[in-house]
Amino acid sequence: MSDRPIGCVDLMVDRHVRAGRGDHTAVVEVERPASGAARRRITYAGLQRLTQSIARQLDACAGDAPLRIAIIGSATLETVAWWLGGMRAGHLVFLVNPHLPAAQCVAMLAMFRPDLVMHDRTAASGRGEPLPAVADEPGEDIACPEALLPEPDGDCLSDARPALVLASSGSTGRPKLCVHTHRAFWGFERNVSRPLWKLDARDRVLASGGPFFSFGLQGIHPPLSVGATAILLPQWDAHGDFLEVIERERATVFLGVPTLYHLLQSRTDPRVLGRQARTLRVAMSAGERLPSIVRRRWETHAGVPLCDSIGTTETFAPYFSEEVGARPGLRSIAGFDYEMRLAPVAGHSRDNVFMAEVRGVCVMLGWLDEDGRLARHAGRFCTHDLFTLDEHGWQFVSRRSERIKISGLWVSPQEVEEFLLHDERLVKAAVVPVETDEGLQRLRAYVVLRAPRENDARDVAAQLLAGARSQLRPKALCPDSVCVVEDLDSTPTGKFNRARFREAVRARRDEPVRVVEEAAA
Repeated sequence: MSDRPIGCVDLMVDRHVRAGRGDHTAVVEVERPASGAARRRITYAGLQRLTQSIARQLDACAGDAPLRIAIIGSATLETVAWWLGGMRAGHLVFLVNPHLPAAQCVAMLAMFRPDLVMHDRTAASGRGEPLPAVADEPGEDIACPEALLPEPDGDCLSDARPALVLASSGSTGRPKLCVHTHRAFWGFERNVSRPLWKLDARDRVLASGGPFFSFGLQGIHPPLSVGATAILLPQWDAHGDFLEVIERERATVFLGVPTLYHLLQSRTDPRVLGRQARTLRVAMSAGERLPSIVRRRWETHAGVPLCDSIGTTETFAPYFSEEVGARPGLRSIAGFDYEMRLAPVAGHSRDNVFMAEVRGVCVMLGWLDEDGRLARHAGRFCTHDLFTLDEHGWQFVSRRSERIKISGLWVSPQEVEEFLLHDERLVKAAVVPVETDEGLQRLRAYVVLRAPRENDARDVAAQLLAGARSQLRPKALCPDSVCVVEDLDSTPTGKFNRARFREAVRARRDEPVRVVEEAAA
C-alpha cells in the first residue's frame, strides 16, 4: 500500500479499532420499507480491512500522482467504502449525484477530469465501472458505551491535502466543484460533532440526503468520527419511509431539511409520529431557513427537539449551529474566523441585517476551473447569507440571492412562506417573484392543501390572500395572488426546488405549476 498518510480515514475508522471498538457496527444499509426488511452491516474492523484492500487496488493502477476518482452513487455501502478507500490512499474523490440529468453529469465529469469513474447500483446513467458489492457482516449490532476519544493532534489539523470534491448548487454564487481537505473532517469533529451536536459512540445517525450533498454526508462522517453508527437509506418511495427506518433501526439522530420536517408532521398522525420517532434524542435541520412554526409543530407532534444549523458546500461544516440541549439561537463555531458586515440593502424591511464572511480549517481549499485545475481560495469566503442578531443569538434571514426588491424594499419570500404555513390546512407553500403585465415585480404564492377534497380551494386561496393583506408588513410582502396547486417540486434532499419552480413560472409553463384554483388581489 502507498506510504502516504491516511489522513481523515484514521479519524473515522482506524482510531476506533486501535481503541478496541473494532466489533462495533460502523455502517448499516437498509432497504426502503416497500422493498422489505433487508439490511447489511459492517463493523469498524471490517471497514478498516475493506478500505485497506480498496486502497491497495487503487494504488496498483496509480502512478506517482494521486488519482481523480468519480463515484456516482447514493448512500450505499459500496459508495462509502470506495470513498473512504480512495481517501485512505491519498486520492481525490468526487461524490456525484446519481440522479443528475445526463448532460449535467457529463459536464461535471468533464470539469473534474477523472482518471477513474465508478457507479453504485442506484446510478441511472451506468457511466464507468460498477462498484464491487460489499459483503454483509452477519451478526447483531453491538452497542458501544460512550468513550472519550483523543483530541486531533496538530498534524491532523494541518493536513491540507485534497481529499474530497462536492458540487455546490450555486446558491452562494455560481455552481462549482469544491475541493475539501483531510483536515476539514478533523475540524468538523473537533468543533461541531462533539461540542455542539453532542454526538457520541452510542448514537445511530440517519440523514435524509445522499453523500453527494454536504448535509447528506454529515449523516456519515460525523457519526464515524466519534465511533457511532451511520444508517444508510439509499432509496426511498415516500417521506414516511424515513420514519419507518428511524423506528426500525432505533435511530437517535436524524438530519433533514425544514420542508421535510413540515411534511412529516403534517402528513402523519401525531400518535404514529410520536411512536415512530420515540428513539430520537434530537433532529438536526439545515439546507434552508427553519421557520419557527415548523420547529414548534415538529417538537409538539414528534416530541423531539429540532436544532438548526447553517452552512454551505464551500464551508463543508456549518459555520453557525444551535447547541443540542441549549435554547434556540445560532452560535458561532470554533475554527471559523468571522466578519459580519452590514448588508448593503437600502430600504430593507429589517434593521441591522448582516452578511457572513468566514475563513477557517473547514473552508474549501478551492474549486476546480473549467480545465480541471485547482483555483485556490484565498481570504474569507463570502457566504451571501443574511442574519440578524438578538438576545438568543444569530437568526438566519435568507440567502442574499433569494431576496427580491419589491416596491423599493428588499424582502425575503421565505417570510411570506412562514406566514402562510401557520395555516394548518397547508402542506407546502412557495413564494416566487413574477413580473406583471405592466412590467412590475410582485410576489406570488403557491400552496398545496393537506386535504383538498375537504377544503374548497377557492375559499382557502381567498382567505389566505385576505390574511396576508391585513397582517403582513411591509405591504411589499403581500402576494398579488395565491394559487392552489397539486404539488411543488422538491430536490432529492426534500428542499423546495426554488430555482426550477421560479423558472417554470417565469416561462409560463403550465405543467410544472398545475394551478387548481387562484385568488387574485
